[in-house]
Amino acid sequence: MRQGLGLSGILLLASSLSSSPVFAAGDGVMTLYSNMCLHGESGDLLGTRLGFIHLADGNYAFYQEVEGWPNTTQMIKLEPEQFQKSRFSFRADTGDKVLRDVEGRIVGGVALLSSGGMRDHNEKILRLKRVSFPEKVPACR
Repeated sequence: MRQGLGLSGILLLASSLSSSPVFAAGDGVMTLYSNMCLHGESGDLLGTRLGFIHLADGNYAFYQEVEGWPNTTQMIKLEPEQFQKSRFSFRADTGDKVLRDVEGRIVGGVALLSSGGMRDHNEKILRLKRVSFPEKVPACR
């Protein structure tokens, strides 16, 4: 099940779920990982966002690649085998109707992507730092 939600819609969903008595303790907990940055000359946003939200009916990932302006955020329900311990894998539509495999693991507050994400050609592992809400987007280096 995929839904095209904007990041603001997901943030609104997360904030409403965290205070909702409908979900048991632990549900509605959301984590966000990002390497998003703002290009100083062009003003473009660049990078990748990855998040996980745990709801009563399962785990969901949301994924967004950004080059210039944020693309539609993809929200994907993860099957149990797609999210085990610290490892995850799923397919996301990056907005150009091309499915991208996204795989990686969470280690020490960092999402390490072995596939997926916007990266330099020589990057084997893409590091996305855990960020808090609201996300503060730093300048690109």
